[in-house]
Amino acid sequence: MRSVNGAVQGLLLPCLLLAGCGEPNGFERGCQSQVSFSASAGLTPQLGWSPDCKLGLVAVAVYPGLSQTPGERISAEWMIQAEGQLGPDNLLQAPLRYGELPSGAISRQGPQPLVAGGHYVVQGWVYDLEGRPIGAGTTAFRP
Repeated sequence: MRSVNGAVQGLLLPCLLLAGCGEPNGFERGCQSQVSFSASAGLTPQLGWSPDCKLGLVAVAVYPGLSQTPGERISAEWMIQAEGQLGPDNLLQAPLRYGELPSGAISRQGPQPLVAGGHYVVQGWVYDLEGRPIGAGTTAFRP
């Protein structure tokens, strides 16, 4: 029969391994509530969001916006995604500058030049532990 001390030691290593990754599968948890975006003036606006948390995917598209329908292809002027060691992750932090790829991110689309006075929308997503994007917020803006 195995001792209680041996059982605890048997559980300790897997727990420590998971703790070293932060979350199972190595994913950062990301924003836990809806975010509110902001965009500064100009054709290369600074994009921010509140609360101060991490996103996995950020996109800017021509208004009326982006779809949250699962499986539907999204067409964006600019779309970036954070890449972790094991795939998509929630590592994007505010602020971002339109068209400038932050460290640790990849470009999925664009950037295309924005048009002064045009109608745009910025949208963000958080990846769950299975790598599925979940809408975190959307805001319309005009550069």
